[in-house]
Amino acid sequence: MFPEYVAIDVLKRGDRIIGKITDDLQLEKGDVIVLTGYRRRIYKACEIIGPEVDDRYINEMLGEILSICLTNKELNGQTFRGIFSSYGQGCFVHGIYRQGHELPLGPGLKLYTGDVIRIIGSRPDVEKLVDVIGYPERPSTVTDLVTVGIGLIAGTLVGLLAINVGGIPITLGVGGGVLISGIFFGWLRSRRPTWGSIPVPTLWIFTNLGLNLFIACVGISAGPRAVAALQQAGINIFLAGVCLTIIPHVLTWLFGLYALKLNPVLLLGVMTGAGTCTAALNSVKEDAESSIPVIGYTVPYAIGNVLLTVWGALIVSLI
Repeated sequence: MFPEYVAIDVLKRGDRIIGKITDDLQLEKGDVIVLTGYRRRIYKACEIIGPEVDDRYINEMLGEILSICLTNKELNGQTFRGIFSSYGQGCFVHGIYRQGHELPLGPGLKLYTGDVIRIIGSRPDVEKLVDVIGYPERPSTVTDLVTVGIGLIAGTLVGLLAINVGGIPITLGVGGGVLISGIFFGWLRSRRPTWGSIPVPTLWIFTNLGLNLFIACVGISAGPRAVAALQQAGINIFLAGVCLTIIPHVLTWLFGLYALKLNPVLLLGVMTGAGTCTAALNSVKEDAESSIPVIGYTVPYAIGNVLLTVWGALIVSLI
């Protein structure tokens, strides 16, 4: 009877509360119904059903907002519509996140293992959906320091390894080793989210402050050589750096737009990921007023970080 999907969570008939709503339950005059749905979808409730009422039980009714990590292999790769047309009665999706970035909601959006779905609904319905989707990420301030410590140690050991290619020692370095370790442990957590938990504020510090400190340390160590290079080669080396930064992005844009026929907004997300620049991604999202760039950002960002670390050291060694 409604123009869009709504759900009946609870029905009050006289002094009796009916919490289990079935398809064959018939409504009677005088019933008080608890409807859930997005506000714009239930505006017509008063026209269709009857006047809105203030009820003590409704005021005390407890709902739940919960993030659920998708771990069910049977749902991996299925569309948003395919999953929530079969499951989640009485639940509403507030947002879907992949690697910490919000994805654009749409019926054709494919969900994969490790995606986090933020659900709003009555507690019984939400908990029932948890059993179907995967692991509930309940709010916590506890960091799994054991996993973090193992990741740092493993990454450091990997970074100390060196391979001689043509007399040139190629090594990831401590920064690159920890980066590879972080990608590996992040993948493991997406498969087994019951361990390796890190609160969102802590992740924000690691992501932003840690990355900035890493870049600052690289700049400080490379500064003296950069000044010496400018003194020796003049402005040409600076212009070469500008060309090296711009030309790959221009070629990527032309190839992706005309050869691969990619969506321009999605392609911009790919380019920000390949350039390992989260700030550029946020700018593209703001200008496009869409989260679509995130879909193209995640994989190139991971690959770009690895290549940035490895090839940087290799090029310096060759020079």
